[in-house]
Amino acid sequence: KVFLSLAIAESSLFIYFIGMHFSVDKVAPIVTDQVTKFSSNMVDPVPQAMILTTIVIGIAVLSLGLSFVISYYKLTGKMRIDEMDELGDNK
Repeated sequence: KVFLSLAIAESSLFIYFIGMHFSVDKVAPIVTDQVTKFSSNMVDPVPQAMILTTIVIGIAVLSLGLSFVISYYKLTGKMRIDEMDELGDNK
């Protein structure tokens, strides 16, 4: 449940960030024969690169966390956080 909640929160943050920086009248910053320099009607590519990087990092962290959960479940047969008592007394 924790990892699913984090994934949903992360996705909602991406959607919010993309929605805040979306602009209909701007074009992609791709240099072609007609476009040779950065103009004012192009979007800034840095936020796009940052979002792509955070998506990749988020997927990696989520998959690592899920692999830990699967390994822990195979070892102990427990998956709920309140049942995990290997590190101390939870009473």
